[in-house]
Amino acid sequence: MRKIVLLAGLIVLLGVAVLAQSPRIVPCIVDVGTAGADGKHLAQWQPRTAEKSVVKIAPGTELILPFSMPVDGNCVGSFTAFDDREEMAINYMNASGKTVSKQPKGDVEVLILDVPGMEARNKHEKFAASYSGGIVTDGKFSAELTAGDYFVVISNKHSDKIPKKIVFWFGSADKQN
Repeated sequence: MRKIVLLAGLIVLLGVAVLAQSPRIVPCIVDVGTAGADGKHLAQWQPRTAEKSVVKIAPGTELILPFSMPVDGNCVGSFTAFDDREEMAINYMNASGKTVSKQPKGDVEVLILDVPGMEARNKHEKFAASYSGGIVTDGKFSAELTAGDYFVVISNKHSDKIPKKIVFWFGSADKQN
């Protein structure tokens, strides 16, 4: 699960969660093509198999995940945010008598930005996002992107007191690991 490996090195620096080391940039779409009758590779691009990541974001910070689009295509994923304060957990007993803890929903902002958009955002200038769903508890994204480098930004900057836990799927929702 590459995403978990990438996310294992998170540190918080200047209010932004960043990767502690240079990550390998993962593609949002992958080539699943095969060799043709003449032995040459026939490219067939499709969304990557979704990989589940669970990340925690401190109040007032954000997580930035770089990714690439090797060719033009559709990048997809989904997310659900939870309030990560222990005292907010709801404990109940399930049918088998086991105590289960459930966190209430939280809210985050998820953006997909290209490199110029990310640079403009970092300078507090006007920018265009390939995806922006506003501040929500959960959502699915689907963005038609040209070949190039991009960033998924999961932001909790709007909340100065509540940490969030995010369940994040990056890739095709109908193919999950």
